[in-house]
Amino acid sequence: MDWYNENEQRGYPLAETASRISDNGQKLPDNLIVDLSLSVLDSQVPVYLGGVYITSKIVSLYIVDKNAVTLYTATFVKGSLQPYKAYAIQVLNLAAAEYQISGWIVFGSYIQQATPVNETYLFSTSGQSELETKVMSIHKALPVTSIYTRSDLFKLANGGVLAGRNDTGILKLVPSTNVTLRRDGTNLSKIWVGLTPDSQVGFSSPCKGGTDANKCKLPPIKSINGVKPGPTGIIQINFIGA
Repeated sequence: MDWYNENEQRGYPLAETASRISDNGQKLPDNLIVDLSLSVLDSQVPVYLGGVYITSKIVSLYIVDKNAVTLYTATFVKGSLQPYKAYAIQVLNLAAAEYQISGWIVFGSYIQQATPVNETYLFSTSGQSELETKVMSIHKALPVTSIYTRSDLFKLANGGVLAGRNDTGILKLVPSTNVTLRRDGTNLSKIWVGLTPDSQVGFSSPCKGGTDANKCKLPPIKSINGVKPGPTGIIQINFIGA
């Protein structure tokens, strides 16, 4: 709750450099959106809020990439929204959906205020409403986007479903160096990906096991240079110029 309360007093999750002034000169209320989480491709950054529309009955918004192509969109029944609760936002861009990109948004106390007059906030540039990089999980395209058969080539889509195909057969998965593949003993459709014993040492904690203080006898990391994690328990560190 403290995290959300703090965000009601500042522009986050918009970047500090964003003016938050819409095309019609209206400033986006700081306590309208208090948190956000998105997955995006590195080719889509910078990502910014394209617009927000508020009436007495609905709240609608959309998020765009650097080329003003809509990535996410969402419409909510205003009366059903609760402050400080995460709500899913939907992928609109097909290329993003192919990579199973998803996100959520948290509204602040402004969402409970009466809306006697419709409110519209449109942003045509990233300088107005660019999103803070901390709210985005930025990654490259997934390494496997296609499956080859002996006679054809088709792309994975819709979360891995082979859209429009009825092909059947055996797909052999081959692990790379230091990686193991194991079928789950209960759910045969589940495959566990792990590390070989030799490679696990390099990824284990100093305790050679869990990082629980009771096992390791060391205090857990609660902050880094005074920076505490967000509500998800993650401390994100950005290396500028690295």
